[in-house]
Amino acid sequence: MFRKIVAIFSLWLVITLYESCCEKLPYYIFDRIELITEQTQLQAGDSLVMVVLPIILDYVAVGRAGIAQSFALSCEFGYWGPKYAVEEIRITALQDFNQNYRAGDLLNDLFLIEHYNGQVYAYQPAWRGPLNQLEDKRNFISSKVWLKEAPDHSNPISFHVFVRDVKGHEYEAATSPITWN
Repeated sequence: MFRKIVAIFSLWLVITLYESCCEKLPYYIFDRIELITEQTQLQAGDSLVMVVLPIILDYVAVGRAGIAQSFALSCEFGYWGPKYAVEEIRITALQDFNQNYRAGDLLNDLFLIEHYNGQVYAYQPAWRGPLNQLEDKRNFISSKVWLKEAPDHSNPISFHVFVRDVKGHEYEAATSPITWN
C-alpha cells in the first residue's frame, strides 16, 4: 500500500513538473500602449523609427492548481507576446502626410515592421517586412516600426496608432510632432 501511494505521488509530481513547463505560459496582458520615437527632428532622407511598447504589464501563466503555480512564476516573462492576439492595426497621421495621404488616412502600407519570435533573440533572426504582410499581428506589440518614405513637406506631423485585440480591448497612442527638415 505504501509503495502504491509513493508511486502515485511520484507520478503526480512528474506530471505536475511536466505540465508547468514554461513553453505554455509566457504571455502578458497590458493596459495601454506607448509610442517611442528615436528622433523628432529628421533630415530629408531619414526614416521615422518608432517602437510600440505595452505599458503596465501583468505577466500571465496558464491557470494551474497546486504546486504548478510556483513553477510558473519562474518562467521568462512575456516572450510569446500579448495573451490576446491583435486583430486590427491602424496607423494614421493627424496632419496631411502628402498629396496621396491626407490627415486621418490609413498609412499602414507606408510602414515596415521588425520583430522577433521567441525569447532567445540571438538564435532566431528578426522578421522584417511590410506591416500589411504581418501574419501574426500579435507580434506588432513591442516591435520596431519604421516609415518607408518621408512626407513631401517640412510641417510637423503626429502619428496615431490604434490597436484592437480579439477580446475587443482597444489601445491608442500618438507620437510627438515629427519634423523632416
